[in-house]
Amino acid sequence: MIAKLKGSEYFKNSAILIIGTGLVQIIPVLLQPILRRIYSDEDFGNFAIYYSIISVLSIAANLRYSNSIVIPKEKREAIALLSGSLMLNVVFSIVLFTLLLLFGKPIFEYFKLSSFFIDYFWVFPLGVFLISFNLTFNFWLTRMKKYQGIVINKGARRISEGIFQYSLSNIWKNGGLIIGSLIGDFINLIVFVFQFKNSEGSFKDIKKTDLKSSMKNQKEFPKYSLFPAFLDVLSVNLPIIFLSLFYSKSILGQFDGSRQLLALPLALISVSLSQVLYQKLVELINDNKPVFPIIKINFLILTGLAIIGTLIITFFGVPLCQLILGEKYLLAGKISEILIYSFAVRFIISPLSIIFVATKKLKISAIWQIIYFISMLTLYLLEGLNVLEFLYYFVLIDIAVYILYGILIYRTAKETDATAKVLI
Repeated sequence: MIAKLKGSEYFKNSAILIIGTGLVQIIPVLLQPILRRIYSDEDFGNFAIYYSIISVLSIAANLRYSNSIVIPKEKREAIALLSGSLMLNVVFSIVLFTLLLLFGKPIFEYFKLSSFFIDYFWVFPLGVFLISFNLTFNFWLTRMKKYQGIVINKGARRISEGIFQYSLSNIWKNGGLIIGSLIGDFINLIVFVFQFKNSEGSFKDIKKTDLKSSMKNQKEFPKYSLFPAFLDVLSVNLPIIFLSLFYSKSILGQFDGSRQLLALPLALISVSLSQVLYQKLVELINDNKPVFPIIKINFLILTGLAIIGTLIITFFGVPLCQLILGEKYLLAGKISEILIYSFAVRFIISPLSIIFVATKKLKISAIWQIIYFISMLTLYLLEGLNVLEFLYYFVLIDIAVYILYGILIYRTAKETDATAKVLI
């Protein structure tokens, strides 16, 4: 079975995304030593807060309909879902802009956020719009197996983001990181539009009845996936929120440096693999074929990569951080040596969790996400500890809950295969 899969289209597509994404990630890694020496820890702390907020809000922007684009057998229904997702995103972003225009100042002052956010509140609705827009088109390219296009998009975004973050450092010192990121997302959007047209995409024949019927067919996503997914992303960003409340912006900037070092080479490759796996699982399920073998193979590959990454950071975390980020990032190196175990487990488990979406067993995923959110909330009780002690507890909780996630993935794969045998 393994030999057969190695020569398959699946492994070819996986290689394109993993190798392509790996090469693309060289860009931000090379830029980090420059940017970290231009911008202060506080600037990166504010950027971490900004990105955490828009990551949480963008989950709700299209009610998770973007995730359903891969599922329909008919291309027309998929385009209708894409169209509906974009419309919902526009409405959500306009509502968010209006709310921040009216109530943004007291909200930002209450949470003691930077004055930059008060003056430039529009970065939040614009950031949410761009992320949700790009994510929607990303699922379209995944459906159409245009994986080279996905890699090109990542490259366009990273290159343009880095160039503008560097260029704006003297003009827009306090907000250069955020504005540069927005410009990168905007350029990504333009590239996506061209790729949509080149991948046989068109909205010309889509009618209101198509929108209503397609969104009704995939109602499980807003019904069972939206709130849990919102909690999931919020849970991932809760440590940043608590760090911003308990510690200084400088420490938050050190934490962000550590997270950048770990997340860029690992998490984004994991996400890329998840995109190919999603399309493959849907294909196998539609053909009533077993899914556990492909889950097992991916588990073994991801585990091997995670072990290599963990060993590197465990023994060389501090010198790597100081080499890449700068001499002042000693604390970031120590944080990396703690966080790597959490990132390694997430790296293995997260891409495999796409099976819940492919099988539409969203309730199982929803229950786990609620458990994860409650677990992360317990970090609020750790106020008063030094930052390293706080992170030790965070890693222990994170690993325990993700192991539970892995068990649920295993059971779901086995149950799906048992059902497929009955149908055959």
